[in-house]
Amino acid sequence: MDFAGMFRTWLNVLTRPGEEVFEEERQRETATFATAFIWIAIAAVLASIFGVFQGLIQLTFNFESMWVQILSELDPVTAEQLAPMMPMLAGAGFGSLVFAFCIGIVIVPVFFFMGSLLWFAVAKLFGGSGEFEEQTYLLGTFSAPITIINAVLGIIPVLNICTGIAIFVYQLVLTYFALKVSHNLTSGRALGVILTLVGGVFLLLCCAVALLSFGMAALMEGAGTSF
Repeated sequence: MDFAGMFRTWLNVLTRPGEEVFEEERQRETATFATAFIWIAIAAVLASIFGVFQGLIQLTFNFESMWVQILSELDPVTAEQLAPMMPMLAGAGFGSLVFAFCIGIVIVPVFFFMGSLLWFAVAKLFGGSGEFEEQTYLLGTFSAPITIINAVLGIIPVLNICTGIAIFVYQLVLTYFALKVSHNLTSGRALGVILTLVGGVFLLLCCAVALLSFGMAALMEGAGTSF
């Protein structure tokens, strides 16, 4: 694995957004599924490591103080009986971090390739002529480093919130150029692909939130009438 070449590609795409850079990447011999998968797998592992690190920080600084507060609110006898459970609960918390790490290294690649498939399907509806492998590689050139960047920023929640929207918008800009080049789309059609998929996902989320709200309201109303 050429790690130096990998970082050069990531840096080149992130700092020089445009059709020219994606056209250069499209013509590389390494523009394959294998390369995209390796990059996303590396990003998944690093993102999961940073996620575990973030969880350890929260576990270290929050768990002990929370446990002490809980014990202080109990009567002395009950508190004395529950005190030995603290190491066991801490171990369970660490175990959940390990589980989250294992899930993360699987979920990230799955979501990436599912997302690439959605982009491919919508691009075809707009007359795209590219191949799925080529498109997936181009998406991987920036999705992998952005996944790592988001994981690093996640360690500082306030910073992550402030930069999250900007990174998301920038990722859409890069996606626009990647789809335009890989599918030989006009500017209008490439923009149509972006707006269609983003708008569709937004509408689905709104419907899900509305259904959840109606469901919660119905449950609360039912609970109220049962008393």
